[in-house]
This record gives sequence, structure tokens and C-alpha cells, in this order.
Amino acid sequence: MTNGNRRGSARRAPLVADVLALLFCFSLSPGQQETRQSTVTDFVKGTPISVTIGGGFLVNGSFAAFPAERVDQFVTRVYTGAMDAIAARYERLPSPPQGTAGSTATTATITTTAEEQAGYPLRNIRLRRVSGEELVIDLQKFRLTGDFRDNPYLKNDDVLLFPVVDREHDFVSVAGAVAHPTRFQFVEGDRISDAVLFGGGLRSTLDSAGSAVISRLDRTGQIETSVVTSVRENPRLMRGDRVVIQLGENERMDYRVFVSGEVYKPGYVPVTKSTTSLREVIKRSGGFKPTADLERAELIRGANVFRSPFFSETFEDLMMTRTANVAPEDSMVLFIDNKLRFQRGNGLIDFRKIDSTAEGDFIARDGDFVFVPERQNLVYVFGQVKTPGYVPFVEGKGFPYYLDKAGGQAETARDEVFLIKGKTRTWKRLDDPGGGGIEPGDFLWVPKTMRRDFDFYLVRVGATAGIIAALATVLILIKQF
Repeated sequence: MTNGNRRGSARRAPLVADVLALLFCFSLSPGQQETRQSTVTDFVKGTPISVTIGGGFLVNGSFAAFPAERVDQFVTRVYTGAMDAIAARYERLPSPPQGTAGSTATTATITTTAEEQAGYPLRNIRLRRVSGEELVIDLQKFRLTGDFRDNPYLKNDDVLLFPVVDREHDFVSVAGAVAHPTRFQFVEGDRISDAVLFGGGLRSTLDSAGSAVISRLDRTGQIETSVVTSVRENPRLMRGDRVVIQLGENERMDYRVFVSGEVYKPGYVPVTKSTTSLREVIKRSGGFKPTADLERAELIRGANVFRSPFFSETFEDLMMTRTANVAPEDSMVLFIDNKLRFQRGNGLIDFRKIDSTAEGDFIARDGDFVFVPERQNLVYVFGQVKTPGYVPFVEGKGFPYYLDKAGGQAETARDEVFLIKGKTRTWKRLDDPGGGGIEPGDFLWVPKTMRRDFDFYLVRVGATAGIIAALATVLILIKQF
């Protein structure tokens, strides 16, 4: 064999060995493969090391870690394990009988403990190594920026010292033109840029850097000093500062009105914040079709135009009834009316005149719903009639005509007919068979005669007799005096 062949064989030998090792791995049973994979993972992690945690953390002591583990991963794992152990301990506690003082005290203790132990300081963490090196770690910044300088790998005998934070005083709050107004742990050296970072960045998209107002209280909490500065100057902050970022507010948002029904281009219509008229909305939606029923067209707007949780339906009910002086039977009517007002506040607009009069100047707002129904030359008859349904409208016809078209009144019908207007849903009792102001889109309702049994009349007669007897007794007593 030549030297070249020997060198070729020498190069192929490791390759063959690798292929055989790979085939051996595939030939293992699933359980053997899992064991081998676990062994490889342990090899990657390396031999466990010892890391000590001290200071203002949930638990203090030395814990096992791996060289391939970073600070955030290690701390999260230890904290989660400690919280699970606390929860398990409380689950094993015997529960006092419900309703006793002991059950209330136990619940209060668990709740207080959970609040006190929730979370841990994420900033100003000291990492001390055996070599004497000391690093200051900011896990909160790491979680926002991904900068691994604030999340280094651990080494054997590392010591993590968490600061003891007074949450009531060691803080800075940031609000204003930031994405997420918040309150964060103060660290010496913090600047305006840190407040903007922890607030999720600037909310405004304008180029202007804007200004920041820093509110500072004295030790008594009674005297305030306001410092107005530029965001670009990036001044240092102090413990307890309250920062408000002020930028030119960007109100360029997706304001829309939804138009439905008999228009040529139904759907969402983009509008301005508070200057687009209803006339312009209808124009952008293509205008009305010939089949549009403008008498029944509506602009519907909910009462919560502020879209705020502090302006809720429940809050409105309380405000409306706080000083109300109505009878109990009227309070339910007020409740219904107020609920309709909140959910469906209509604009009082005559759509027949929006092109030529001030009716069209009504300002449409984001979230409005414009409904233009199709003209229906029909009257709907329902209730105690034989065949409820739509009846073609005939000018000048009274309610007997429509009842006859619906098959006439049923045997259970009461001798009353009510007209319900199609747009306003207002009610009117019809007494004149020859008229009544019936229009297309209206409803005619025939109520039902309620069945009254002997017990009903017996109760009524008994109540009446009791009243008469009481009056007679009073008259006899008066005559005696």
C-alpha cells in the first residue's frame, strides 16, 4: 500500500467511526435514546455549580446552578420553585370550618403572605465573583432591551445580592406620552431616558422631542417643586420623582362611521375626529338609493362616547337615580329608558333634509352607526290574530282592514288594538276604525284576553268586601261620637 493510500485510509477511519456511532444511536430503543439525549444535555450544562442568593429575595441560601445558565433563568427558576413550595405548604394546612374566625384568619394570612412575597427587585442586583469582580445587574432593562450585559452567565461560588427595596419610597413614576405609564424601582443614576424605556417608549410619533415635567415633593409631602426640562437633555432623576412626558399629542387615529342599508357604498366611512358632517358621510357612502326609507333612517350613538371604564352603564344608572323622586312603579320605566339611552342614543335627524338644511351639519363621531332601511310599503300585524304577518299598506285604510287581511281576530283577542310606530316604537291605542295615522313600517298589535278563574274573582270580591266593611266601621264610630 502506498503512502497516499495509507493517508486516505487514515482520513476515512474517523468518518467511518462517526457513521457507525450514528447508526448505533438510531438502533437504540426509544428509552435508550432518551437516556443518551439526557446525558448529552447534562454534558452541555456541565457539572452543577453553587450560587448563593442573599438580600431582598424570597429565599436566601446556596442553590445548584449550571455554567450554561444565565442570571435571569436561574433566579426565575429558584423563585418559581419557592413559590410552589409555599403554595403546597398552605394546601397541606388543615382548613378550619367555614364561617369560623379561624377560617377568616387563615385566608387573611395566606392573602397577605402572597402579596408580600409576590415579585422581587429586578434592578441594582450585585453579582460578586470569587475573583473579586463585581457586576451590577439590571434584569428589568434586560427584559426590555435584550442586552446580555445585564444577564451574564453564572460561575461557581457566585453570590447574588438583591437590594432591600422600600416600594413606598424607592420609586420613580412615569406618565404622559409614554406607551405604558408605570412606576418602577429607582436606582441611583436613573435618567429621563430610563423612565421612557420603562414606560414602553414614547407614545407620540411626532419628531419633536418635547419636554418633561418632574414633580418632586419635600420630606413632608406638602411642598412640591416642578422641574421642566427637555427630554433630549436627559437629566438625572431622584428617588420619588414623578415624571410626565409632554409631547405634541398625535390624534391621528382610525376614526370611522359604519353606514348600513340603502346606500350605494355601505360599510366603514373614514371621518375626522370632530369635523366631518353627516352630509359628508352619506356622500362618501355613495348617497341614498331610490329604495331608501329616509323617514326611518337613524344615526345611532352609544352614550359611552368617551370609551372609558369610568363612564359605565352602572355608573350612569346610579347618577340618574341618585336624586330621583319617582314612584316605585316609575323607577322600572326610568331604568328601561336609561338603558336604551346608554346603548342606543339616537341623533334626532330628518334624513330627508340633510342635503339642503342644517340637519346635514350634524357632526358624525367615531363609532357612530348610520342605518338607512329599505322602504317597506307594509304594515306588520301580530298578536291575537289568526295569521300574523306583513300586510301591504293601503293609503287611508283603518285597522279593521289590516286585521281582516291577517285573518281576523282570534277568539282569545281582547277588544283593543294598539298602533306601534315603526321608527320611534311609540304606542297608541286605536279607537277610530276609519283612521289612526297608520303608515308604512308600522305595527298593529292585538292583546290577549287573560283567562280569569273563580279563585281570581273570589280574591277580588274578598278584598272589596274587606274595604267596604272597614269603611262601614269607620262611619258607625263617627256617628257614635
